[in-house]
Amino acid sequence: MKHSRFILGFLVFGLIFGFTFFGCDNGTTDNDHTHDYSTTWSFDATQHWHECSCGEKKDVANHTGDPCTVCNYAVAKKLTITDTSGFSSSHIAVMLRTTDDLASGEWIAGGSIAISSGTATIQLKNAISPSAISSVNWTGKGQYYVYGWETSGANVSGVPFYVSKNKINFVSENTNVTANDITTTMSLLIINGLQTARAGKALTVGLFAQGTLWTAVVAQTATSIAGFARTNTEVLSNDIVPLFVDSNTAWKGTGTFEVFVIIGTGGTAEIWQKQVTITNVDTTEAFNTFTKRYP
Repeated sequence: MKHSRFILGFLVFGLIFGFTFFGCDNGTTDNDHTHDYSTTWSFDATQHWHECSCGEKKDVANHTGDPCTVCNYAVAKKLTITDTSGFSSSHIAVMLRTTDDLASGEWIAGGSIAISSGTATIQLKNAISPSAISSVNWTGKGQYYVYGWETSGANVSGVPFYVSKNKINFVSENTNVTANDITTTMSLLIINGLQTARAGKALTVGLFAQGTLWTAVVAQTATSIAGFARTNTEVLSNDIVPLFVDSNTAWKGTGTFEVFVIIGTGGTAEIWQKQVTITNVDTTEAFNTFTKRYP
């Protein structure tokens, strides 16, 4: 009998103890806690809910739509370039724009990443300016032109090398584009061996009217049609020379021109020349086919 009373007393104690501490964990041992759920929605990538300060949730449900029609959660968008074999530099940077005309429209979002194994997936951020993005993920949707730069690092500067042929539709978390979706915004002159010949010196490349004499270039009496320049500290992307009318205007044309390559500066500069016919946006020449004009 004593043994039975001992067991009964132990069970009663256990029940009292359990009811004392089994309840909402609000950081105290108060068993009178009443849930006070926030009226603001909490959410993660898949669901939303109302939450009490103790961590208890109610109204848990999956998101509906993007953005969600209940809690307004929106998916951060990415852009994947599935074929980067046509890019020659170590990084690619992109910006989304409302038009394919750089003189009008608005920059929407952008980002950059190192190219790896033929694919580049870029987390898009809100755009601040044509050359800067914020740290805030872009969660928008819609159709935009995609502009691209080949860079040696994460920064975007100058006229973009590429633009999508048509607007790209951003509706899901990850949007794919391929090399077939993109075209160049300028004519590119590829001079194989130029980077080696330059050997870290300043570089200037100029297109002049057919028949222009190298002496006129030295005397600076000839006017270039298009050109490109780099200091001795700036890297050229694998012999690719993008052609510009000026710092803000890309050149995209065809024809036969005198191409002058100036390596170095001042009296120690070398001048090389070749007549080149540009028939499309990418023209390839070998530097060893240029003629040295000076000294």
